[in-house]
Amino acid sequence: MFRKGATAEAQFNYWNLRRGGGSQSDISRMFDITRQSVSRSVKVQERDVVIRLLEHAQVSGILPTYYDQVLGILIGTIPTLGNLKCLLIIDEKNDTKMFYDPSANPDDELKEASQVEMGRILNSVLATDRFDGLDFLATIDELMKIKRGE
Repeated sequence: MFRKGATAEAQFNYWNLRRGGGSQSDISRMFDITRQSVSRSVKVQERDVVIRLLEHAQVSGILPTYYDQVLGILIGTIPTLGNLKCLLIIDEKNDTKMFYDPSANPDDELKEASQVEMGRILNSVLATDRFDGLDFLATIDELMKIKRGE
C-alpha cells in the first residue's frame, strides 16, 4: 500500500520541534510515525526554509552573510541602507520576521520593543531563555555560539 508523505504543515511542526531540541525519537513517538519519516520531513523542511530565507533576503535587498536552516535564521546586511545589519527568523507560526540593528534608531521605545520581540521569538522557537535582555548585536553573537555548540 502506498503511504502519502507528511503534509507541509506536519513537516513544519516536526522541524520546529526538532530545532527546539526535540529528538527524532521523541517526535516520532509524539505523532506515532517512524524516525525515518521525521528525518525525511525535517530535511524537506530545511530545504524549504533555506529557499524562503534566501528569497526573502533577495526581495528585501539583503546581502546574506550567514544562514542556518536548522535554526531557521538568516543574518545579513542591506547595502542600500549603509550596510545595516538585519536578521530574518522563521517564527513558530511559520512566518518570516525581519529585525534590523536598531542602534541608529533614535526612538528608545521602538528600539526596546523590537529587541524584546526578537528575543521572545528566538526564545520560543529555540526553547531557551538565552535571548532575554540582549541587544541586537549580542543576539547575533549568541546565535553564533549556539551554532558552534557553546
